[in-house]
Amino acid sequence: MRGMIVIVLIAALAMLAGGIIATQISGGESPGTDATGLLATATTDTRPTGSGPATSGTQGGAPSNQPEVTPTNPAGSKQPSDDASETPTEAIQIIPSGQPLPTVLPAHQPVRSAPINGIQAVEDYYSEWHKRENFIVSWRPGAFPESRADEVAAQARIARDQVNRQLGTDDNDRIEILLADEMYLAADCVGCQGFAFSDRRQVFILQDGSMSDEEFQALLTHEIGHVIAGNYIALPHVATLFLAEGLATWLMTPDLIEQGFIEPRQIAAWAWKVGIIPPFFELRDAEFEGRTRARAEYDPAASFTQYVIETYGMEAYKRIYDGELPEDAMGRSYVQLEQEWHGWLAQWADNNVEGITAETWWGAAQVVIQGFEILYADPASVSQEQYAQLATARVALNKGELENAVALMEASGLAVGTAN
Repeated sequence: MRGMIVIVLIAALAMLAGGIIATQISGGESPGTDATGLLATATTDTRPTGSGPATSGTQGGAPSNQPEVTPTNPAGSKQPSDDASETPTEAIQIIPSGQPLPTVLPAHQPVRSAPINGIQAVEDYYSEWHKRENFIVSWRPGAFPESRADEVAAQARIARDQVNRQLGTDDNDRIEILLADEMYLAADCVGCQGFAFSDRRQVFILQDGSMSDEEFQALLTHEIGHVIAGNYIALPHVATLFLAEGLATWLMTPDLIEQGFIEPRQIAAWAWKVGIIPPFFELRDAEFEGRTRARAEYDPAASFTQYVIETYGMEAYKRIYDGELPEDAMGRSYVQLEQEWHGWLAQWADNNVEGITAETWWGAAQVVIQGFEILYADPASVSQEQYAQLATARVALNKGELENAVALMEASGLAVGTAN
């Protein structure tokens, strides 16, 4: 598929995949042209919100169409800010707008087959397992070489040490890591790259080739963070997903920064700038359908976590995570916290990061988001080549390589406005 792209912002949904957490007991204005040539408007996400924390998974689904609105800032005065692999295939052309990116090469056309629910189904599918100290690494027989277990266990140790250090915990119990060689079959994991069952101490990670090596450590930290938080603070039927996903995304932030990705706090500040952070009461009830589709939920949630921990301390955050009202934990209501948090984000809202601004980043993000929406709605309609272009565009976006991201999406044809 080839063609030119007309870029129109739709509701802020999501990109780089983050995990979904669960527990289971058993079994507008006309767009203006910005400096990069992207056409940009902003929208408000008016999807129906979810029903709060799940007890057996979070439900995903295709997002609804969104009306365009003029970008507006939330209430509050803005404060002044300081500006702050594998060999690519011939079919995938990357525009050099900085350091060249390794191309993400999925093993095959996207297919849904890997289970996450049903204890027997999971055991039958991921039946080849390898014990490495206190980690068990499992996959479908023959899906990976045995050496992959050593690599994953080594990264899991790094992740667990990091989570323990940030949370002040000392977890060293068994964790099972299940690698899926195809996309997840379950309706509550459509489009997710990771999933955690805290009470079963299981972490599912998608490994069909659509994730770059640069992304893997962060996702592993995110999911292990869910397991440890669920066992040492609270399970998600007590803590809202807003707090649970915010904490896990905050925990993986050092990994994102180390790999050169733009940190969640900056993405959240830019979301505040263009007016697409959902109201606080919606965030607290949102379904958090994986960071791939809910970027304007995950990154703000992570920034809220960071704000509360830096301002009121880790123990105060743990108390509200465990269901305590913020009035009791820190003497502030959620309304007051929202105002404080937005004012804090405003410090970075006008940041220009190597030529990238709120409008240009979110403009490019929506193009990539459109492609993932098509993928998750009908994986069979997406070729292996398109899957590779889409996955590589995600990495480019999160590294701030906007020209690469948009060029890859144009080449793929997986965005509104492209011609077959």
